[in-house]
Amino acid sequence: MDFTFTPPAPLVFGKSPEYYEARVADPFRRNLLTMETLRGKVDFGGDSRSLKMIFVDGQATEFEIMMLEKGDTFLGLQLPMRATKFQNELKKQNIPTKKEGGAVVLPDHDVKFYIFEGEIATIRWGTDEPISPITDQPEEAGKP
Repeated sequence: MDFTFTPPAPLVFGKSPEYYEARVADPFRRNLLTMETLRGKVDFGGDSRSLKMIFVDGQATEFEIMMLEKGDTFLGLQLPMRATKFQNELKKQNIPTKKEGGAVVLPDHDVKFYIFEGEIATIRWGTDEPISPITDQPEEAGKP
């Protein structure tokens, strides 16, 4: 899969846990004090991936592909890749990065790549922007 600064379809910020629970295989939902998590397998056009989602106030605020696979890319860069090399390649594209704990962060885009054994292993998209409520059902024709 070729990943970008935004989560791939069908992932959309602002949807409810119930919306995604009905659309993932093997859902595992957990309610924590300040957030809710949902894990499961999501189909991305025939490519099934393990995904973790975080919900705050009933709205999706984070998505994480739990394991990058050989052949995956980010803006055309082959993944997985050594974290330092990945940062250098992004720098060539004028994309600022920083290392934060066990992750490479793209601060201008709220994208984070977690590192395992020195290589980029997962990708996580988040949003700190206020989210307008998004209905989980399509609107009926002619009705707002």
